Amino acid sequence: MMVAIEEETIFAIRWILFGVITGIVLLGLFFYLINLTGDYKSIQSVAFVFSNFGLLALAIVTTLPPFVDPEYHIYITLGFMLAAPAGCGYFVILFYNSYSLCSKRDITAIIMTILPLIVTGFIPNTVVITRYFELKDNIDLELVHYIMIIFDMLVYVIVNSICYRRFCQYINDNSMKLLLHQYKMGIVSVFLIDILICTVAFTIRDVIITDYCTITIVNVGLTMEYFLLYRLRNQVTVLIQEANA
Repeated sequence: MMVAIEEETIFAIRWILFGVITGIVLLGLFFYLINLTGDYKSIQSVAFVFSNFGLLALAIVTTLPPFVDPEYHIYITLGFMLAAPAGCGYFVILFYNSYSLCSKRDITAIIMTILPLIVTGFIPNTVVITRYFELKDNIDLELVHYIMIIFDMLVYVIVNSICYRRFCQYINDNSMKLLLHQYKMGIVSVFLIDILICTVAFTIRDVIITDYCTITIVNVGLTMEYFLLYRLRNQVTVLIQEANA
């Protein structure tokens, strides 16, 4: 349900979300520079940095429309399209980190969730460009944005739920139970944060805030994946290998 909110409040919420995104990005890059992310040249580290710059670029581009003449919004859309693929580094990390743990059926389920997300991610920009050239359509861009947010959440939940389910088959000591508890709490924490962010987007129904919320969801998932869940998966995998040796 849409809530009537004064423009000053909407403006303030926009800048708060922009600050959150910027803060998470800068913190992640700081951790990278002091080598808390491991090998600088690993696929995960490169994708992490690439994603962080991409998400920051998306946040900056999203901020521009109110300050730019509508005549030039087409260039903002093109900038958004160029920056958007950089944000996909998160899904590269997530898929790469989980690939060895998943069965073919699991991988199919993950791909079937990621593909709709990619498609819905490009629809808004494509529609803006076609409308610029006066091509008519009946696409509800607000609805597309909401679907995109939901798919963002689904990809994260499905991948990590599959990993958690497979790990549970190998519980054999208290160390494993503790790691899996931490893993589960990480998944639940990000999911609850995502729900909170979605509530903001669905309630206020402002295009810029919705875009910020989408970027924030990816940003939170990227950070939690890289600094917690990925490392927990590695530790659990080592314990499984030791138990089977």
